[in-house]
Amino acid sequence: MIQLRDLSRDNWRACASLLLPGHQEKMVAPNVWSIAEAGFEPHHRPRVICLDETIIGFLMYCPETDPPDPTLFWLFRFMLAPGYQGKGHGAEAVRLALEEMKAAGATRLKLGVTQQKVRKRWTCEHTHEMWAGDFEYGPYVLVEGQSRQSYLSA
Repeated sequence: MIQLRDLSRDNWRACASLLLPGHQEKMVAPNVWSIAEAGFEPHHRPRVICLDETIIGFLMYCPETDPPDPTLFWLFRFMLAPGYQGKGHGAEAVRLALEEMKAAGATRLKLGVTQQKVRKRWTCEHTHEMWAGDFEYGPYVLVEGQSRQSYLSA
């Protein structure tokens, strides 16, 4: 069962040691960077993604602070360890994070995204290698003042 847990003295090292494969590593900041950042940004909410008792990923969100808006939240870090991608765990972790944000007063969400060509990053390195992933409908986001459906992948 997927759970989101607080980052703690007991789990931060295991979380910091999770790495993405080379073709994904530039898509999100390393967990150790995010953990350090959370130490200086008290409004950031770092969450450890666990499958039962195994740490399999990390995400971080926060309310908007510039200008302060307690109804607008950012989901700006999200990663799953390679062996756990493509199995629905990421979609469940995002669902749980959205529940937490709603409970904290969120009515709107902004997603932090990479400016890099993600499609290129998802191509396989070897001929006949298969890439598997889960895609789900995500929250509606504002794009140039218009509400658009987003899509989440893991």
